[in-house]
Amino acid sequence: MAPVLATLSPAQLTALEQRFAKDNSKYAKQYLKGDEKRRIQVRAEQLTAIFYDWIGELSAEQEQLVINTVSRYPEFYALRFEERQHRQREFITLLRENQSVELLRPKLRSFLVEWQTAYSDDYARLRRGYEEAFIQLILSLDRTLTSAQRRQAVQRFASFASDFRDLAADKVMAGVSTPYS
Repeated sequence: MAPVLATLSPAQLTALEQRFAKDNSKYAKQYLKGDEKRRIQVRAEQLTAIFYDWIGELSAEQEQLVINTVSRYPEFYALRFEERQHRQREFITLLRENQSVELLRPKLRSFLVEWQTAYSDDYARLRRGYEEAFIQLILSLDRTLTSAQRRQAVQRFASFASDFRDLAADKVMAGVSTPYS
């Protein structure tokens, strides 16, 4: 990536900043608009839609588990938004200040590989709590799955496994070594 990113012109970097601003505006409208009750409802609907893709229609009890989890972290999306904007500014600064591949490569690698070390203490703490709550939500949902929901989840995983086997076979056909070859 560094050889390409080092060639970006000031106009292209400005266009990237504008794209970030446009995406951030959309994010803010979607996740930060309205009062806390509305924001929780939007986040719960978003998570419910994701779970629907995996297990199908959720029961009222399962939907309540989602709402309860989201309700425990009302400030998560606002802090996530702040962190997102901070990282975008860092990225643009990194690109503006490091115009050669030799300078950019190690800094870009650090930026991309060690991204969690740049989190603010507040966000890092909140994120760990949210991730733990999300794991507990998945475990709680698992305990409430109907046989039809469980079948749908297994079919989804099987579909992914098949896709991965196909991708691994494609690499073998192309002569690329894989752990499966």
